[in-house]
Amino acid sequence: MICRKHNGKKIEKFIDQLSKQKVDKSKVLNFYHEDDNFPQYFTTRMNLLVYLTQMKEKKPKTLFVGEAPGKDGCAITGIPFTSEDIMSRINSFDLFGFPDEVEVKGKTINLKENLQKERTATMVWNTLINLNFCPLLWNAFPYNPFDPNTKKNRKPTQSEIEIGKKYLTKLLELYKIKHVVAIGKAAEDILKQLKINCHKVPHPSYGNKKKFNDRIKELIAEGQIN
Repeated sequence: MICRKHNGKKIEKFIDQLSKQKVDKSKVLNFYHEDDNFPQYFTTRMNLLVYLTQMKEKKPKTLFVGEAPGKDGCAITGIPFTSEDIMSRINSFDLFGFPDEVEVKGKTINLKENLQKERTATMVWNTLINLNFCPLLWNAFPYNPFDPNTKKNRKPTQSEIEIGKKYLTKLLELYKIKHVVAIGKAAEDILKQLKINCHKVPHPSYGNKKKFNDRIKELIAEGQIN
């Protein structure tokens, strides 16, 4: 029990530091920050706390790393590669999930109507569930970088990558990660730059869904990740 409490405090401290990180608000959304993402910050922080706590109990040895959160997935839920739609589902890892509907004052309310979906999140989780493999998920830059004019996702800058490095390093230490997998070439380039050894799998977007699945399956079969 003492160990669990100790780990819990470390996770809470990690999220607190993550939420207070200063970024350029004109082109980066720190969706864990109270002022920058009010009132949704409470949801993103709580979701991440629950996820990291549950994953700590599972003792993952492998960390999957993406480039940066997308506006339709992690920026809304607070959990890397996870959309609202994914969070609504009950999966085989005992993560996430909630009822389809509830009764409130005699009225039936559908909890899963109009939930945000993200293509990448759906493909990543479908593959992990099909392969029964549950790695820890993270991004090299843990905030949503966006173009100030179009508001679309953009690549993180060099200075942003440096910000992300300290959080990535803390996670590697906190979870005693043995294997790191880069999702896509952009993530691989960042990890190499940070001198973090990693395996690479194709990003599942842009027609690479099968290659993504097959490469992970191959790494598992070869004992490269577990």
